Amino acid sequence: MPIDVTESGPELAGSGDMSPDLVELLDGLRAADRPRLVRVVESAGLDGRAPAPEPDVVEPYRWFLARLGDGVPLTGAGYLPPALVAETMHALG
Repeated sequence: MPIDVTESGPELAGSGDMSPDLVELLDGLRAADRPRLVRVVESAGLDGRAPAPEPDVVEPYRWFLARLGDGVPLTGAGYLPPALVAETMHALG
């Protein structure tokens, strides 16, 4: 739902599918007389639903977080244990 960049004011908050946070951001940009930034934010489609995550992109993170579980003791120097790093490299390539 594009917004006319000449509009301004808190009365836009909560209108349509736009979140109040996004309306506040746009109103702040308008008040700062930054129409180019307003157009960039509006064209980013922030008022729509986020796309579903791509399984191929998300799966390595899911695997790693599942492997970490409730936590992993770090080495004395604060690093992941070498065995876990080796396992991760083997599993994820």
